Amino acid sequence: MPSTELSDLARRLVDLEIRLTHQDDTLEALNTIIIRQQQQIGRLNDELVMARRRLSELDTSSGMTAEQDPPPPHY
Repeated sequence: MPSTELSDLARRLVDLEIRLTHQDDTLEALNTIIIRQQQQIGRLNDELVMARRRLSELDTSSGMTAEQDPPPPHY
């Protein structure tokens, strides 16, 4: 193999290694973002569950259900 072909292959190999390194960095950054977003989704789900419980407690503590509510004044 001529030396120009070897140097061309070596250059291509170095280019591929550089691209792979950049892709690894990008994947790591995306993974970090996904982990952070999943944690945030978990916190939001917990807050939603708590809000639903509070709403349910308010409904039961008022003693009135939707069927027992008086009609609006315009009826």
